Amino acid sequence: MNAPAAILGGVRTGTGSDEAGDPALLPGVAVMGGAGGTAAHLADLEATAVGLDAAADALDAAASAVARVVVLVDSTTRWSPGTAARARADLAPLVSAWSGVAARAAQARSAAARLRSTAGVYRDTDSLVAAVVRNGLATVGGALGDAGPIGWITAGALVVAGALQAGLSLVTVRTLRYSPGLAGVALRALGSAENRAAPGALGMVARTVGGPGLLPQGLGFPSARTVEILMPGAAGFIRGMAPWPYIGGARLAVPQAAGTLLVASKGATLLFGTPRPGLVVAPVITGPRPPGRPSESLEPPAPRNVSDVLDQIWALSPLEREVGPPPGEAGSVGVQQLDHADGTRSWVVTVPGTQDWSPIAGSNPVDLTTNLEVAAGVRDDASEVVRQAMDQAGIAPGEPVLLAGHSQGGMIAMGLAEEPEMLARYSIEAVVTAGAPITSGELPPQVQALNIEHVQDYVPTADSGEGRDQPNRTTVVVDLTKSASPENRAAAGSPSTAHGPEVYSRTAEEIEDLDDLSVRAAQEAIRGVLGDGTAQATLHRYVGMRVEECR
Repeated sequence: MNAPAAILGGVRTGTGSDEAGDPALLPGVAVMGGAGGTAAHLADLEATAVGLDAAADALDAAASAVARVVVLVDSTTRWSPGTAARARADLAPLVSAWSGVAARAAQARSAAARLRSTAGVYRDTDSLVAAVVRNGLATVGGALGDAGPIGWITAGALVVAGALQAGLSLVTVRTLRYSPGLAGVALRALGSAENRAAPGALGMVARTVGGPGLLPQGLGFPSARTVEILMPGAAGFIRGMAPWPYIGGARLAVPQAAGTLLVASKGATLLFGTPRPGLVVAPVITGPRPPGRPSESLEPPAPRNVSDVLDQIWALSPLEREVGPPPGEAGSVGVQQLDHADGTRSWVVTVPGTQDWSPIAGSNPVDLTTNLEVAAGVRDDASEVVRQAMDQAGIAPGEPVLLAGHSQGGMIAMGLAEEPEMLARYSIEAVVTAGAPITSGELPPQVQALNIEHVQDYVPTADSGEGRDQPNRTTVVVDLTKSASPENRAAAGSPSTAHGPEVYSRTAEEIEDLDDLSVRAAQEAIRGVLGDGTAQATLHRYVGMRVEECR
C-alpha cells in the first residue's frame, strides 16, 4: 500500500523565500507531532486495521449465514427444482471462492495485517535510526567520561589538535580562491553569494569556503539542532564520570547524568549550605501597586490565547524590568480562576522558569536543584508547590485545567499532567510549554500539549529530541531570524536572549492562527479552557519556600 505523505515526513516546515515547505505555515516555523504528525498517522493506520478486522468478523458471520441458506436450498430441491436452481444462481456470487463473502473476509484480514505491518515498519525504522545515533554518542561519551582525568586531557588535546588542523586546512582552501588557476575559479564559483544563500549542505559548504577574508565570517553560536544531536554524548560523559556503573542507552543518558549532578549538588549543599528538608506553601499577600507603574494592574485579565498565558508567566519572574509587568515574588506560581458567563469555571496554572542557578539548594525551590530532580525523575519541591497551590485554590473535580510553564515550569507542567493521582483529581485538558526540555514519558491521551521552542534556544535540547512525535503532543519550532517581530529577530543573537519568556510570548502570538492540523487540535483544547476571553478572572498567587524544618 502507499503510505500517507505525512508518515514519510513527520516534520512540516513553513515556506520561505529560498526553501520549499508548507505554504500554510510561516517562514522559519516547523511543526512536529500532534494530530498531523507521524505517530498520529500510524495510530490511524492501526485504527483502520482494527476496523478491517471488525468488518472481517461481520463478513465471516455473513458467510456462515449464507452457508446455512445454501444447505436449506439444497434440502428443498426435490420439492421445487426450478426455484432451488434460481436460488443457487442468486447465491453463487456470495459463495464464490474469489469474490464471495468468505473471500472478502479473508481479504479484509489480509489488508489489516498489511496495515499493521506497514505501521510497524515505519515506527521501527524511525526509532532505529534515532536510537543508533543517540546510543552511539551516549556510548562514546560514557567511555570518555569513564576514562578519568588522563583520558579527558588526552581527548581534549586531540580535539584542540584537530581544530587547529581544520583551521589550517580552511585557511589553505580560502587562500586558493584568490589563485588564477582552475582551483581558484571553482572555489570562487562554489562560494558565490547565490550559493551562500542556499539552504542545506550546499549553503553550508559555500559559506565555509566563500565570503571575505581567510576565515568564515559570523560563525556565531552552533544551532540548537547541533547541540541536541550532541546532547546524548554530553550526558553519557557526565554519567561516565560517576564512580558507580550506569546502565541503559541514550534514553536513560539524560536522567542518569542529571542524577549524577544531583548527587554532587546535594553534597555541596550539605558541605557548604544549609539543608532545608521542609517546604511551606502560602498565598501571596498583594500590596499596593509599585510606584511609577500606575497604569499597570496587578490583576491580569482573562487570557484570550497562549500569548496572554505566557505573559502571566513572565509576570511571576522576580527580575526587575524597565517595561512589562512589575516583578513577582521569588518561588511563586499562579492559579487563575476563570468564571464564565454560562456559569462554568475553569483554571489556568502558570509555572515560571529557573530563578536560582546556584548548585547549592537554597530557600527558593525554583532552582537548579529542581531542574536536576525533574530531569532525574525524582520528586521535587517546585512540583509540590504547584500541587499545594492547586489544592489551596480550590480547583474542583471536573473543572477544566490548563497547565502552562516556561523552561523549568514547562518540565513541571508536563510531568504533573502525566501523574495518575493528578489526573484522578483534576480535569487537566491542556498543557503549554515554552523553551522547556520535556524529559518525561508519554502524555495521557486525554491531554493535549503545545510545546513551543526556538531554533536559537539551547534549553529545549536537553531532552535530546525524545518523545516529540505523539498524537496529542504538538511541538512548534520557530527560527527567530525569520520572525515578523523586530524584537524577536534581535533576540536571535544569543541562546540566552532567545530563551526569554517575553520572546516566547511574542512567538505564541505569531503562531496563534497557524493552519496546521496539529496546531489546530492543540489550540482547540486550550481555547476550551480559556473560553472567549470574557470570563471573570481572579488570580491566586502562591509562594513556596524551603525551610530547615516543617512547622
